[in-house]
Amino acid sequence: MRNITSKILVVVLFCTATFSGLYAQGIAFNHDSFSAAVKAAAQERKLVFMDCYTSWCGPCKMLARDVFTNDTVGDFFNKHFVCVKVDMEKEDGPELARRFQVRAYPTLLFINSDDMNVAYRLTGGRRGTQWLVEAGEKALDPSSNLIGLAEAYAKNKQDTVIVAKYLSCLSETSSSVLLDSVLSEYLQNATVVNKCSEATWKMLERYVKDPYSSWFEYLYSHASDFAAVVGPERVGKKLFDTYYYAVMGFIKRKRIPENQFPRSQFDKLFALLKDYKGRDADFFRAEMTMVECVQCSDYKRMMDELDECERRGILSSAETRFYFVWLNLTYLCESDDASIISRGLKWAETIHPLMSGDQMEKAWQSMVQKLKNAKIRK
Repeated sequence: MRNITSKILVVVLFCTATFSGLYAQGIAFNHDSFSAAVKAAAQERKLVFMDCYTSWCGPCKMLARDVFTNDTVGDFFNKHFVCVKVDMEKEDGPELARRFQVRAYPTLLFINSDDMNVAYRLTGGRRGTQWLVEAGEKALDPSSNLIGLAEAYAKNKQDTVIVAKYLSCLSETSSSVLLDSVLSEYLQNATVVNKCSEATWKMLERYVKDPYSSWFEYLYSHASDFAAVVGPERVGKKLFDTYYYAVMGFIKRKRIPENQFPRSQFDKLFALLKDYKGRDADFFRAEMTMVECVQCSDYKRMMDELDECERRGILSSAETRFYFVWLNLTYLCESDDASIISRGLKWAETIHPLMSGDQMEKAWQSMVQKLKNAKIRK
């Protein structure tokens, strides 16, 4: 009797496991083509969920293995969407990639089967599952998806709540071209009420990333008005952050061929910094001058600028002083003037006491040796 009971228990457990496997398979990608999925979605009055992948894409494989197989994800997506996987490099894939502007993998699209408009999109893979369910919920909600928000925006392009929500959706879905267009249109036609409102400031604070856009020009030209609304500290921080990342970008680009150097951006940033009076203004201008010196191989001017920075006390902190001097002296070995290199070696000695740690010591030793070797060659 005990053996019979054990056998029955084994059979029950086997069947339970088998049926659990049958009904816990995650997202059901049941269609072998996009057109078949669209046809099924039209009949079922659902959106199409398309996984745009390639065979070589690591994050695509991670999604297929760890996310699409999740029970919760599968239950939600199988109920609300017709799902299809398409290799973007095979059969209809390249044409679909062009049609839906798929430029990175994985890209996940939620598509209206009636007019082929994209309701929502995500680019890139990530771990966990809740993010995908939340994306699906947004795709289903006209007040949160691209289609519904575009319609709401078209009806009232100065409603700051709608504009802010539409911009946020465009940002989340990596729709950068349309985001540029919508924010630019909003600013160009801003009403008196909206022109320097807190809502408008929040848009600029979030989406202005560099000092070259018309958005930054708008922020800059209305800085005092925005300061009266949100406070000078907040406006000052945004200006500082924008200039800081722009200047750091040029420092990383030192010594590149002139035909690849973003000259127009450099000149525009330099012109803006001439009028900037906020935090680290003098240091930013000194950094830009050094970039110009290196780019033009004007090493005498470089050393003169270092002396001027010293005279004016621009290099305040020890760490700032070390890296500013060290970074620029590393290019001095290209000079063909032994007297200029000698000036550089004297400057190198002034930052030696500022070092802390083996990494700084090695960087300093390498730079000094290059200068000494260059001087011998001259």
